[in-house]
Amino acid sequence: MDVCEDGNTVGIGGMKWYSQPDLLEIPIPAFHLSKKVRGRLVIGTDVFDGHTTEELDKYVKKANNGLNFTSRQIFSKYGSCFFDILGKYVPFENILRIDL
Repeated sequence: MDVCEDGNTVGIGGMKWYSQPDLLEIPIPAFHLSKKVRGRLVIGTDVFDGHTTEELDKYVKKANNGLNFTSRQIFSKYGSCFFDILGKYVPFENILRIDL
């Protein structure tokens, strides 16, 4: 296909469409606690790549000099979670709103 980015997927509205199995993928951005400059991460940004809550606790304490999340960080991460034009993650977002 001429419109494919990598031979398998087509980018549509911030999502990836796999034409053969007819699936949509909503990309979830990497979790980090640093600021973006002109919409991009600064080189050397520490990005969380763990899978458990214990690893997340260690990452947050390391990034915040031994402190837990601040309210500003929680609201910032909630506001920049991901772009979901179809509303597939609305139930998950509602759970986050209740927690806030």
